Amino acid sequence: MPCKQDGSYPMPGEQLCPPSLPDADPTDWGAFKSKEGFELAELVYCKARMSAGSIDKLFEISSSEQVPFSNHTELYAAIDSLTVGGVPWQSFLVQYTGIQSKNSGACRPKWMSDTHEIFYHDPRLVIHEMLANPDFKDGMDFAPYCAFDKDGVHMYQHLMGGNWAWEQAVCFLLL
Repeated sequence: MPCKQDGSYPMPGEQLCPPSLPDADPTDWGAFKSKEGFELAELVYCKARMSAGSIDKLFEISSSEQVPFSNHTELYAAIDSLTVGGVPWQSFLVQYTGIQSKNSGACRPKWMSDTHEIFYHDPRLVIHEMLANPDFKDGMDFAPYCAFDKDGVHMYQHLMGGNWAWEQAVCFLLL
């Protein structure tokens, strides 16, 4: 059974808060030479989960003086200025509405009280854009198929070549 920091057991229904950590030395970046080095590593390894090849390419590009963007705002502006496709972004807000702890002093994760904005494109309009795009004219399968290798083994490579698409198209009810 878990116990409090002072060694006593919690009351039934009492939620335990994690112990606070000691203040870290703001100049200690461990194996990194600087805060910037740590933040770059956190970004490419933890947040973006870049591959080794992509990380090497990023460093190769950024070592030159011809970097096309100075910050993410310029990059986003360039992306937003692309004219391919006309499906607008939409959004809606969500918030946790489940059971809340009756103990007012209990620790509650921040996501339970925050409001989150979800952005999306209308999938139906995206499909219409894709079907109207001449670049896909000869590269789309509109009917399911089964492909087999020379040994007769079913090859699964695309959605329309899979069992689900085939079964949807050829299923029928026996009466």
